[in-house]
Amino acid sequence: MNAGLITYHAAYNYGSVLQAFATQVMLERLGCKCHVINYRFKGQKDFYTIVRTKYGLKIFLLDAIQFPAFKDKRIRQNKFESFIGKNLNLTELIDDPDNMEQIANLFDIYISGGDQIWSKYSSELYHEDWRWMNPYLLVFTNKKKISYATSIGSMNRDDLFRIKSALCKYSHIAVRENSAAETLSNFLSRKINYVLDPTLLLDAHDYNSLIELPRYNEKFILYYTLRGFKEVSRQRKDLLKLSVKYQMPIYAITPFCYFLNSKNYINVISAGIEEFLGYIKSSQLVITDSFHGSAFSIIFQKKFYSICKGWDTDYRKSELLNCLGLNNRISNSISDCDIVLDIDYCEVEQKLNELKKESLKYLNNALES
Repeated sequence: MNAGLITYHAAYNYGSVLQAFATQVMLERLGCKCHVINYRFKGQKDFYTIVRTKYGLKIFLLDAIQFPAFKDKRIRQNKFESFIGKNLNLTELIDDPDNMEQIANLFDIYISGGDQIWSKYSSELYHEDWRWMNPYLLVFTNKKKISYATSIGSMNRDDLFRIKSALCKYSHIAVRENSAAETLSNFLSRKINYVLDPTLLLDAHDYNSLIELPRYNEKFILYYTLRGFKEVSRQRKDLLKLSVKYQMPIYAITPFCYFLNSKNYINVISAGIEEFLGYIKSSQLVITDSFHGSAFSIIFQKKFYSICKGWDTDYRKSELLNCLGLNNRISNSISDCDIVLDIDYCEVEQKLNELKKESLKYLNNALES
């Protein structure tokens, strides 16, 4: 079976690219010949440019003052492009919704994948017209359509009415949040499945072949965030105290914020996807406010804390961690993080395997029925 997968596969975001990779791998294991539909529109490219000029003066200035990191950011972007080109089976590039018809009959089945591709409020689509979402809703084809781990983000009922007719043409729909499954089930009056994020369908050994380990052979605490200057500057004070307490440097992956290196705080902002995985696997402790930072900490069975401060995206992390019995790894303050506390990953793995089983059961059934 030839399958066409569409998702945010080319965002310069570790989780986005890795969930696309994981979905492709899993579809191939289930017998599909999978291609990732290479839809890359200008709005997405604009959001991930080094100095953003279309989002107002404040964003422009915040980007511009990171001038010392420009070289590392460019290196990071090149590493992302290299990973995408080497590891994803891409179609020809399509940069406009009106050109999607050229692949309307290319595949036996079309799949809307993970990430917030059904949310007008995602970073990629927020500033764009609604038509730029249409390819992610597969409106260009009449072939069989399913979804796996797709997200509606913070779309409200009025927003959902705008995409309802497209959603009704899917034979199977599965989303990555329990709350979204309930919302869409009520809205569409049909069963909507909750499934795991694609990255969690693979095991640590599936990622080991990708990993590039850190060059420095020392113990360290990894800090990964997608927050900006204001939040990172607050958290940085607690991180430095943690560094002194445990006599380990902080390795910081902060794509949207840059601070000068110091003895205890080392930027690794140029990290590509392979290095990102390597830093998580090699760390003594991971501190992150990212869903995928938490997810890969679980995959590599690391000590970690997921920082939740009531942000809009926190429910994703808390839902997953509560399902896995890891609610004690949720913290609203870095100062509360303790490297001594271990995690019973035997129990976590049992719960994760049950969720994997249910998620793969859905995906296999959606492909075959």
